Amino acid sequence: MATIAQLEAAYTAITRLTPSTAQSLILQDLAIRSQNGVITDDQAYAYIIGQAQSTTSVAALSYQFFTGKIPTSAGFDYLVNSATNTSDLNDPAYQAFNLENRYINFAINLGVVGEGRTNFLATFGGLSFADTVAVAYNRIIGNAQATAAKIDVNAAIANIAGRKAYFDAVVAQAGITAADRDLAAKAAVVGYIMAEATKAQVGIYSNGLNNFYLDLAPDAKANYNVDLNTYVDNGGGDGGAGTPGETKAIAADGSYTGTGQNDTVTGTIQAAAADVTISLGNGADSVTAKIDASAAALTTTVDLGAGNDTFNAAVTGGAGTGATTINAGAGNDTVTATYTQGAAVTTFNGGDGNDTLKLSLAADTTAALTKVSAFETIELTATAAGVDVAADNFKAASGGTAAIWQAGAAQAINVTGIVEGVNVGSKAAGAATFTYANADDATVTVSGSVGALVIGGVSDTVNLTASKNSTIATGITVSADVLKLTGTSEIAANTVVFNGAGDVSHTIDASTLGASTLITYVTASGADGLDTVKLTASADVLNLTAGSVNSATITLGGGADTVVLGDATVAANYSWDGTALKTFTQITDFSRGSDKIDVTGTYKAATNVIGVSDLKAYIEQAGTGIDAQVGAGEWTVFTFGSHSYIFAEDAGNQKTLVQLTGVTGVTGGANNTFDVY
Repeated sequence: MATIAQLEAAYTAITRLTPSTAQSLILQDLAIRSQNGVITDDQAYAYIIGQAQSTTSVAALSYQFFTGKIPTSAGFDYLVNSATNTSDLNDPAYQAFNLENRYINFAINLGVVGEGRTNFLATFGGLSFADTVAVAYNRIIGNAQATAAKIDVNAAIANIAGRKAYFDAVVAQAGITAADRDLAAKAAVVGYIMAEATKAQVGIYSNGLNNFYLDLAPDAKANYNVDLNTYVDNGGGDGGAGTPGETKAIAADGSYTGTGQNDTVTGTIQAAAADVTISLGNGADSVTAKIDASAAALTTTVDLGAGNDTFNAAVTGGAGTGATTINAGAGNDTVTATYTQGAAVTTFNGGDGNDTLKLSLAADTTAALTKVSAFETIELTATAAGVDVAADNFKAASGGTAAIWQAGAAQAINVTGIVEGVNVGSKAAGAATFTYANADDATVTVSGSVGALVIGGVSDTVNLTASKNSTIATGITVSADVLKLTGTSEIAANTVVFNGAGDVSHTIDASTLGASTLITYVTASGADGLDTVKLTASADVLNLTAGSVNSATITLGGGADTVVLGDATVAANYSWDGTALKTFTQITDFSRGSDKIDVTGTYKAATNVIGVSDLKAYIEQAGTGIDAQVGAGEWTVFTFGSHSYIFAEDAGNQKTLVQLTGVTGVTGGANNTFDVY
């Protein structure tokens, strides 16, 4: 559900360029597709990554091969788009080069005359050209990864090695001295292999670079100046496997320091008689161990380190002061825990990167004993009824945005103490109550068919959006004055309730929603101020029951809208203040031939009231007024002055008046061939 602003920021972070007008239009289309669920965010980012293939990617992979690390952030700026570097990868010096020649030229400059020369000469200076090809091919692509991609490795290496004359000619034309031509030809073939790997999107470097970009895209934050292998997926993903580490089974009181590669930890992690520390370092590590309660005064610490790590374990908090800490570290990490709070503090820390915490809970958690920080996504699943979660300290890393999600399909969850700026949402059928600690505004995201939502502790505006066409099964209750529906996906909000009280005006505003909506609303629900409902430019459905406490203004917007006017049994919506209407419902932009109003009850054709000059008398004149003509369970339509009106009386003699502002000649009848039926 990436927005245009997020995609433009990702474009700038990855390409080091501000998107052009044309690129912004393309990104806008991708944002719409992402928010509608047509593509994923990663698929949207894939387009942006492709735009960096001949610039940022050249710098990243070349520095990785020749120096062992990708550049710093400032280094990327200098190499890719710099006002002080007249030969950066976006300058005229590179514009005439195709992709392969960009890699070849950059590799020669870096590996022969640049800062990579010393390492390159030491490793490859004594190798033959053919051996250089074989070593570089395995380092950049990986023989196993190429085989998995159904590439004949031996044939591929032989083919490249057989082109030595071509690479010799390239370096001769480049003006390389005779003494360095052998080394330069080897650097050139390294550049060629990197170019082919990026074009085919195969191998270790391709996978690591893609993951680096996916780390960078959401928030413009990533691990710069690191070995790209720390970004390689365990198992390789689409780009190939990384360097395997070791699998370690942990016993109680056993600490462990990883290899810095892709390590796997299993067993039971428990500080029973001594403090325990699991430190995994770099690599895409995996922890599938069980973490049992630490004994009093002992600590259990798991540091996943840099890399895109996964943690999946049953976690039981410690006793006494036996603290438990899980640090995800740098990288895009996923921490999944079936969690039971103990008597001591348990801390989940996401660290740098775009991190996800998934907690499965059978019992309550408190702010004092369960601390969560630096996770961008927090998914909560209750496995028992009535689980309460104190989220006072649930927050993202500095400058980031966190989102707390209801992810449980069955049980309801109650989250309290949410800090303003933390978003909430639901992607499952379980009901959810999210209560903020005195927030002005809040953002709620729904995804698909979700359970009932209650948003409390918000005074001004609740912004409701959807990552794809969505339905809130039994509706949403908010404490704010305004519920605003935004985005480009359909939202069936169903029953909307404002649970504030007092002299407050409430607004449901869907006017900027780029899709249709369905809303059920009882005016004056919890308020005695003016209610306002604004629908979208699409075909909407509003199920409206008019309450008596206040008047309501309805704006239908564009599209062929339907208003279903419910029974007035909540209370009458018709009263006067002297000769002025005090309580009634006003529809400001009813369009005949497009919009429809479906009224509960039986249509009663009314005759004109003769001899009266004001609306009150027209309705209330004894014997002949509209009120006298309409009985219990009936309704009618009439025109008075420049407006049309619907007057309805329910079975309990509660009366409702709806004004169709500025519209005359509105028809009423028994079916939808009429304007009102």
